[in-house]
Amino acid sequence: MPNDMTVRCECGSVEGVAHKMSGGHVNRVTCYCIWCQAFAEYLGKADSMLDEDGGSDLFQISPGQLEITKGAEFITSLRLSPKGPVRWYADCCKSNLANTFGSPSVPFMAMHTASLEQSAGNGKLADVLGPIRARVNSPEPEKNSSKFAVYLMLIRYAAMLLKWRLTGEHKRSPFFNPQTGEAIVEPILLPKEEVEKLKDIRAKALAVG
Repeated sequence: MPNDMTVRCECGSVEGVAHKMSGGHVNRVTCYCIWCQAFAEYLGKADSMLDEDGGSDLFQISPGQLEITKGAEFITSLRLSPKGPVRWYADCCKSNLANTFGSPSVPFMAMHTASLEQSAGNGKLADVLGPIRARVNSPEPEKNSSKFAVYLMLIRYAAMLLKWRLTGEHKRSPFFNPQTGEAIVEPILLPKEEVEKLKDIRAKALAVG
């Protein structure tokens, strides 16, 4: 059975609901890319957002599954590279909210499990969201899932994108104006020098760990 789950920033200024949370409505992956790691470092949340190997536990949903119910005025966004994903977060306490493409035309949103607060009776997160379908982007090949598992995950991802596009989910994003398609907050582009510093800090932290 799908569950509605509470989304809340760390200080409680931003709240929302993630609808239809179940293994049949989400695509769950662990990403080890340096970009996700750098963003966690930027927010000052590396300890809570990354596992011991630097992985981010993400679940992919349609834009229409997320509803912001409080504190939209605290939402802001940035990009770590000109063509990279838009990373949305709560400026009040630097809590991660979601990643999207730069345009709502692609009905895709990736959220971090750290942003979820389970409603009473939902049980363990893994029981609600389903299994991690692939582990990707680690510089250490043995930590990535097999090519077959990644292939299956990508097929599932493509099928979900097609379904969401056909059902108009791209028009229901809380981060884009449904009439104009413009972002509710224009993302800033973090200077390349700052991004490289964040990457370096995270790489050193993982090397020590």
